[in-house]
Amino acid sequence: MQLQSAPYQDGATLIDQLFDPRDLSIGIFIFGDQSELADRRRMIARVFNPRLGLGQLHVVANNGVEYVLLCAPDGSPKFDEDSTQGAQHQLSTLELVAPDPFWRSVRISETPLAAFLGLFEFPFEFPMEFGIQSDYAYINNDGDVPCPINIEFNGPAVNPTIENVTTGEYITISRDLLENETLRINTAQGSKTVEITREDGTTENGWNYIRDYNISFFDLIVGENEIKYSADEGAEDATVVITYQKRYVGI
Repeated sequence: MQLQSAPYQDGATLIDQLFDPRDLSIGIFIFGDQSELADRRRMIARVFNPRLGLGQLHVVANNGVEYVLLCAPDGSPKFDEDSTQGAQHQLSTLELVAPDPFWRSVRISETPLAAFLGLFEFPFEFPMEFGIQSDYAYINNDGDVPCPINIEFNGPAVNPTIENVTTGEYITISRDLLENETLRINTAQGSKTVEITREDGTTENGWNYIRDYNISFFDLIVGENEIKYSADEGAEDATVVITYQKRYVGI
């Protein structure tokens, strides 16, 4: 919590509140005879090796909804020798730390833009399908905090732009995106990337094509977000897909 006080002020003024990394302590019982306990202790130590980095902790709530938390072991698992009961079970404690403290929805939501939305088709002798082109979408983030997005542009398009009309933030790519080229942007804090995959499968760092990138990497705010896609040329031929995972402060 960030507070600010002025001379002769009663109390303080709330400036902001930030989350610390999330600490978790999980106790588990290992069952088996002496040989099985030894094997299972080794398995737990191997899986929860701190050198392996971040892993995924999956939790299913009582209502059946599944959540995931990215976390890493804070040291090796601890085994309580005093808890061994007749070589039947042993208590182990796992200490985990989540640098990003927010739980995420396991389901990755996907929203297409600038794509033809199929409506119906007729059984003619040649294939014919009718649809409408959607260059905007309304995304409702019903999580607890803003969530980053992954954007995938598929060319062709000239200087494509994607905008969060609700907040006025936008991302513009100052480049001719060719047919069969794909631009991928990740707006997550600490994982921001801009990559272009060419037709031959090679990739190019696309940071230098971002216009006004100091304000471009927007999140989906809590509530409704109006997202719009446009381009100087080729907007009718390109496709854009936005994917995201909602964030929650607790489950």
